[in-house]
Amino acid sequence: MSLATDILKRANSDLSPPSKSIRADYMGPAIRKKAKRAAPKGPRLNRKKGKTVKYVAPKHEHVAGVAFNSRNNTWDAYFYDGIKTIRIGMFHTQARALIARRIYMYWRKCGFDNIPNKPERRLYTMRNYSDKS
Repeated sequence: MSLATDILKRANSDLSPPSKSIRADYMGPAIRKKAKRAAPKGPRLNRKKGKTVKYVAPKHEHVAGVAFNSRNNTWDAYFYDGIKTIRIGMFHTQARALIARRIYMYWRKCGFDNIPNKPERRLYTMRNYSDKS
């Protein structure tokens, strides 16, 4: 026996727990209602203001195999060989993309059909092309 039980016995207290009274207004099993969420009273705080801005291509001359990518604000160099489109790379200026395409076309003319040191694309990684480190 514990010390508390012993003290209560000597004080002549009733040790039994109080009995549960039967509720007269008991109707049956409780029915749970789904809680409704109140509508927001004011404007949303995390809402973006205005339209999303896409980059607009600067004034340029059309060059075959070079296109502006408005998502990344870069120039894409590509080559279509009749079967599939080969994406050569992304560059900051149209001139660099054009040079890369010309080098690739020279490479194809020499009899090669793939880029020898093409960078490997790792899956499930976010790329930050503006990172200079």
